[in-house]
Amino acid sequence: MQLREELAVLYKVRKEAFIANANQGCIKYVVNDLQIVELKTPRPLPNNKSSYHHRFLILSALRVIYAVLAQTVSLLTLNAEVAESQSSTDIII
Repeated sequence: MQLREELAVLYKVRKEAFIANANQGCIKYVVNDLQIVELKTPRPLPNNKSSYHHRFLILSALRVIYAVLAQTVSLLTLNAEVAESQSSTDIII
């Protein structure tokens, strides 16, 4: 495995461990030899990182909300275009 590929795998595994720890609210998972290992006794998150944990969760939620909002706006625009094209063909009596 080349160095770049190994680093990519390491970053991916670290990110997975970080997300799992953020969801647990403590350090429960660590990376060892490119694998996630569960600690027998979890440790609390460092105080200076706890605000980072909250920001991470908020940003994750905002990303989901933004994606749903963008999809909704797209559907509404499509529906408005369809309604407009149908109304121009309707005969009003």
